[in-house]
Amino acid sequence: MRENEYVESEIVQRFINWLLIRVNQPEKFTHSYVIARGKISWECVSIYTAYKNYIWSFRYKDDDGKVVSGVKYEDNQKALKNISLKLKNSIAQRDNEKCLLACREVLDWGGVKKSNYQKIIDMKNERCNYFIKVKENLERDESLEWYRNVDLYMSSGFTKIYSLIVRDFVIYDSRVGAALCYLVRKFCQESGLDIIPEELKFSWGVLRMNTKSKIGENPRNPNEGTYKFPIITNHHNSHLENNIRANWLVKELYRKDVESFGKLDIKDGLRAIEAALFMIGYKIRTE
Repeated sequence: MRENEYVESEIVQRFINWLLIRVNQPEKFTHSYVIARGKISWECVSIYTAYKNYIWSFRYKDDDGKVVSGVKYEDNQKALKNISLKLKNSIAQRDNEKCLLACREVLDWGGVKKSNYQKIIDMKNERCNYFIKVKENLERDESLEWYRNVDLYMSSGFTKIYSLIVRDFVIYDSRVGAALCYLVRKFCQESGLDIIPEELKFSWGVLRMNTKSKIGENPRNPNEGTYKFPIITNHHNSHLENNIRANWLVKELYRKDVESFGKLDIKDGLRAIEAALFMIGYKIRTE
């Protein structure tokens, strides 16, 4: 199944239309929780307001040793655009050292440096060649079956790097995955669907907690009753397939939404939808 077949399928179009109402109409979708760090109360009254209420506190040192930090969406966007430019330039110039520094900034920004950074260090002089190949593969118009056989590394860290160099590629981490699963579940429940359509069966990521809580009690677990979603695993092709379907879905939502996200240019629009999902997915189980 290719992108056009996926987004034009009946069930995906039904889901997109269901989402559009909840993007723009106040109170059609509400969500709230308390962010553990800082005990901050967060809420949204639509998917669009989830984006407008985006917060992510970050802090990293750039390649000049200057501390870059922020919290608001605008702060994050400015930082990511700067890192993206440095990353793209270093890859184009085949400068493996500058590429490493730019990747470190991405991982520090996202708080996912552990293990991911060592993987990039180990690439050594093949670092830029690797990302060139990744960009070529991920910008092709291929089927999901084809992507299952692509040889690349996937993780919550690498999806962030890819999103800065690959066209129309969104970040797919535990929070974005949890949000998509939660929205799909709500759609199924409200539409009277007994099972989750395969096209919409995304994977979610477990929130790491200090306590030894059960999976069923995890705050990001979207499962309820007969609606069961798989957990993101270390199987790179499975993670990539989820990411590709999310790319297609988010782009179609952007294309059809003329009231809010669609008023932004495509790069900012896709990032904004991703940001909304990121905020929704922080905590699914709020009871």
